[in-house]
Amino acid sequence: MAESQLISKFLSAFPQVTEKKFTVIPLDPVTANCYDPFKLQWETIRRSAHLLSPLISSISPPISFMITDMTLMSSVNPVTANLCLRNYVLFISSARMFSLFSYFPLIEEFGDEIRIPGLDSPIPTSSFPQTLLDSKSFFANNFSDNSKSIKSFNGVLINSFEGLEKESLEMLMSGKFIKGLPQVFPVGPFLPLEFEGQSSFAPLKWLEDQRKEVIEAAWHGIPVLGWPQHGDQMINAEVIEGGNWGICMKSWGWGLNVLVKGDEIGDKIKELMGNEMLKLEAARISEEARKAVDVGGSRENMFKKLFQSWNKTE
Repeated sequence: MAESQLISKFLSAFPQVTEKKFTVIPLDPVTANCYDPFKLQWETIRRSAHLLSPLISSISPPISFMITDMTLMSSVNPVTANLCLRNYVLFISSARMFSLFSYFPLIEEFGDEIRIPGLDSPIPTSSFPQTLLDSKSFFANNFSDNSKSIKSFNGVLINSFEGLEKESLEMLMSGKFIKGLPQVFPVGPFLPLEFEGQSSFAPLKWLEDQRKEVIEAAWHGIPVLGWPQHGDQMINAEVIEGGNWGICMKSWGWGLNVLVKGDEIGDKIKELMGNEMLKLEAARISEEARKAVDVGGSRENMFKKLFQSWNKTE
């Protein structure tokens, strides 16, 4: 329901966008050997990706390119390849996380940490999404399949900017990281649009006002106390810690194995609020974010390079 309402608001805000209905093939949980509703829906979409072919072919005038979420790369790529259609990856996590994602097929075994060429600081395996360490898990298999397909794409759009992740982005854009890696376009920061609005339920307004992502906190210049709970949050917290505009509490674990008392959390909040250096660095990051989205900023320049890459292949 919430997703349907958001799509409706989006279409109302952008009437020039034409909606195309994509109906997936229902998947039996027993056949898929998957009973988690989220994972089942993900797998249902993946297995229905071939239905995109007739849908795309029927569009008039024909589309020039596709942008595919990283979770569906290996499923959508065969479709666009068959249609000779350019396909770009949308990667909404950090450039540091994309470094791991693109390097993943080259990792022979997991030690205590993974050293990625071009990055000064290694990525501890304890920072990996926990299910990624289980080679038989649904997530690990999909992560592996998608990362292996990266070289078949025409480019990667990352929700980041140089002022936030200079080292990672320079390495990814150097052309020397991984042979055959498509061109990377840091087109961040992506920010919430007006039509997304806020909850009409007043008691939740304070929660809606909290910054939900690293990129949003960077935009507002807010020092962050990071307590990663799942997914890519541990690696993204390293971006904050490495930039010296927040504190990452890795010792608190993933929120499952360690009991953290309220007093300890309170002490860390006080430490964060009293640290003037963190505040100054967060303010600098915010200024860099605003420069990125200004006229003539890095985001505009990246989109120009993206458009130029399309023209070269037409």
